Amino acid sequence: MLRDSTEALAECLRQWLAARMEGDGRATLRMQMGSELTELHVELGQTLVLLGEVREAIEVLRRAYVLGGDSEVVNGLLVSLYEQVGDAAGALPLVEWQASQERGEAARALWLHAGQLAEQVGQWSRARDIYRKQAEQAPDDDEVALAVARAHAGLGEIDRALRLFDA
Repeated sequence: MLRDSTEALAECLRQWLAARMEGDGRATLRMQMGSELTELHVELGQTLVLLGEVREAIEVLRRAYVLGGDSEVVNGLLVSLYEQVGDAAGALPLVEWQASQERGEAARALWLHAGQLAEQVGQWSRARDIYRKQAEQAPDDDEVALAVARAHAGLGEIDRALRLFDA
């Protein structure tokens, strides 16, 4: 019963949004509805997640992100879903954006997470640059130092990585 009503809600939202997102009325609708349109996309995305339709939820939430700008809520939902489906490349720029919005320990944790995502997709230079920036801000942070060394190893700079591990 709950699944049926959730599916019905998803279908209603899909149809309503589809009818309003087609044709020349799109720009006018965006201006008239503003954040309401973004919120409807978020609602549909969350409903699709409940139905287990994660890939479609990602597409809907990406539209919400485009419509609503840099939204922390939409960004967080997208990161979670990208990671759920193993799409580190999709999550990486969003985590970097989140990190740029934070300060202190929250920023550090997000930047480390971004570096790990860069490693996962084989972007070792990007990971190294992320980690180096963190090392500049916290030179005594062993976790960051190990991450920098790991990135150098990923780049094939074994001697440099070993020197960093020994430091």
